[in-house]
This record gives sequence, C-alpha cells and structure tokens, in this order.
Amino acid sequence: MCDKRIASLKKLALKPPRPVQTVTPEPAVPLQPPGGAPNLLRRKHKLTSAFVFNDFTKTAKTGTEGFQTLDVK
Repeated sequence: MCDKRIASLKKLALKPPRPVQTVTPEPAVPLQPPGGAPNLLRRKHKLTSAFVFNDFTKTAKTGTEGFQTLDVK
C-alpha cells in the first residue's frame, strides 16, 4: 500500500505544474460620482393642470407678459 502511494506522489512531483493565468483586477467603483452626489433633498414641483390654469388666469387678468385680458367665470 505504501508503494502505491509513493509511486503516485512521484508521478505528481514529476508533472509540471499548470501555469497560473493572471487576472487583472477591475477598478474599484467610487462611492460618489465624479461630479459629486446628486442632491436628493431638492424636490421639483410638479405642474398640475389646475396650477397652470390658475397661474394663467391670474396672468391674463393682470394683463402682464403680453397676454390679453380674459373674463373667466
């Protein structure tokens, strides 16, 4: 039994080792984008049709910005 083991170990020692293929590591991902973190606290106002209509009627009533005056009932 020992002779078999010694013979197999000799065979393994005579085999050339497999070449190790090197792997280039990927660059680390930065935690923040290069331009800085986006400002998530600032909210944009969503324009609803009622808001736009009310703003338009106020502007039209005052006659500013070249709008004609309208009679809104």
